[in-house]
Amino acid sequence: MTYSFSSVDYDKHPAFISYNSFAPQTDTTLIQHCWTEIDKAVNLIKNSEEYLSESFIERYLCAQINPLITEISRITGSYMPSNAWFQDVVTDALSKTSDTIKKELLYENDKKHSTYQVIHAPLTKKVNQELRTQGVSFTKFPQEYLDIVFNSLSSERVQITEMVKNDPTKLHSLPLPLGGQYFKITHELLKAYGIMDGATMFAEHQLEIIYVTLCLSCSSQNWFRDCYADIGVGTSSLAYLHLDHDFDVVKVLMYLLHQVNQHHLA
Repeated sequence: MTYSFSSVDYDKHPAFISYNSFAPQTDTTLIQHCWTEIDKAVNLIKNSEEYLSESFIERYLCAQINPLITEISRITGSYMPSNAWFQDVVTDALSKTSDTIKKELLYENDKKHSTYQVIHAPLTKKVNQELRTQGVSFTKFPQEYLDIVFNSLSSERVQITEMVKNDPTKLHSLPLPLGGQYFKITHELLKAYGIMDGATMFAEHQLEIIYVTLCLSCSSQNWFRDCYADIGVGTSSLAYLHLDHDFDVVKVLMYLLHQVNQHHLA
């Protein structure tokens, strides 16, 4: 599988154009070339059908990828003013890049020895296929089961409601225990509708539920809005679209209510 990512022209993006004054002579061509070569090197290991030893991957990283990261650090360091507020952010991100790539390569490599069991039912294949082709899969659960989950979390709903009332503009989540009636129904739904097995086929290793949180979203939340209000750019419909840092996690969202009204916040 080959991964490709969208590219943003930060020299022209209205939210970042003011930073051009820091380094008007910056040539990003070489930086982009380094990242392209890193992508090629990473994909070469990911697409290898042979299981590779950890020592080989470490040597490969040191020889093929780390020098490119060092070159990016050198270029960005030569252009950034010493007092720039984002200098520490860039330095910290680049310092973690090699370790993050190593973890991802080891994760992908371990799949070649991974054994997992799934039921190859139509629903399982549907979930797997949609995740591979669309990046998302939708399933409609019977409302009576969602109601059971909703009602079994009455005390937790009181807690999350109070959190939202205290600060209605932020995103709030409440960790839930991996047990009890809500968990039993949730796990059964994920199994019965092929989601656990379909996601396992997609990830190519055995998946399990490792954490669950309860969230309450309402129209007053603005933590993702108006990021570029200072330059007159409005909030896009994809403002919070992102790739999670956790490359080994498949996220499942289960909506218990179609719409939150004042009754649910009372």
